[in-house]
Amino acid sequence: MTGQGTFWACSIAIGLMAASAAAGINDGSIRLRTSAQVSGERIVLAEIARLTGNAVEFSDIDLGYAPDAGTTRRITGASILARLRDAGMDEDSTRYHIPSSVRVERAHQEVDPEIMRVAIEQAMLDWMQPGDEIDSMELPARLRVPLGEFDLRIGDLEAVSRRLHQVEMSVEQEGRVVARKPVRLRISSRGTVVVARRAVPRGGVLTAADVRLEERSLRGLHPTVLTHADEAIGRHATVALAPGAILTARAVEAPVLVEKGDSVRVAIETPGLRLVVPAEALDSAGLGERIRVLNPSSGREFTAEVIAHGKVLVHY
Repeated sequence: MTGQGTFWACSIAIGLMAASAAAGINDGSIRLRTSAQVSGERIVLAEIARLTGNAVEFSDIDLGYAPDAGTTRRITGASILARLRDAGMDEDSTRYHIPSSVRVERAHQEVDPEIMRVAIEQAMLDWMQPGDEIDSMELPARLRVPLGEFDLRIGDLEAVSRRLHQVEMSVEQEGRVVARKPVRLRISSRGTVVVARRAVPRGGVLTAADVRLEERSLRGLHPTVLTHADEAIGRHATVALAPGAILTARAVEAPVLVEKGDSVRVAIETPGLRLVVPAEALDSAGLGERIRVLNPSSGREFTAEVIAHGKVLVHY
C-alpha cells in the first residue's frame, strides 16, 4: 500500500508541474521603457515596450499621434494601462511594469542646407528677371523631418520690400506636408550704368571721353542711376566726380538753353504744317526739358520742349 500510495502522489505532483508549465507558456509580460524612439506617425505599444508570451497580441495597440520629427511627447502610464484593459488584458495572467510616464521621441533627419539652397535657386529661375541675382538667403538654421525620402516644394515669390522677398518652402513625404518654413531672399539686379572715366570738376561739361558704361550690381543704387551715355554727355556735373563714380540724374544737369523771360522761337508741328512763331519763356530749362511759354499776341500759354538754344517745339 505504501509503495502504491507513493506512486500516485508522484503522478499527481508531476501532473501539477506540467499544468503549471502549460499555464506559464500562455502567461505574458509587458515591460514599458521610460523613454523610447518611434519612426511612424502613430505610437504603437510594441515600439515602447518589451512584450512576451500572450502579451504579444497587444503589440499593435495605438497610443496616439507621434510627436513632430525631432521632438518629444510624454504618455502617462495610467492612459497606457487603460488602453491595455480596454484591449482585454487579463491582469491575472499578464505581468506588467508600467512607469508613471513614458517619454517618446520621434526619429528624424535634418535637411541639408545645400539641398535647400539649390532647390530655391532652381525655383527662382522662373521668377527673376534677366540680370537679377540672389544676394542672400536666410535658410532655417535646422530643419528636421521624419525619416524617409522627401521632396522640397518652393512656393511663389512674394515681395516684402523693394529688395527683400520671401518664399515658402514645404517638405513633402508621400504626398503629405511634414514641414513648412518661410525663407527670405535679398534679390538685386545687374545692369549697365554710366560711370565717370576720369575726374570731372563741379560745373564741368561731360564729354564722351569723360564717361563709360559698366555692368554693376544695382543693389543699393539710387533709382535715378544713368544707364545710357547720352544721358550724361553734354550735361554739367552738379558735384565733383571721382573716377569710377556712378552717375545719377542728380549728379548731372542739362545746360540751360532757355532762361526765364527770354524771347524764344516756337516751332509748331502738325501733320502737313510747320509754323515758327515768337513767344516768351516763362521758365528756365535745358535740352529736352519742358517749359511754359506765352504767345504775346494772343496771351495764350502752352507747354513746349527745349530743342536748342532759344528754340522750343510744340507737337500737336
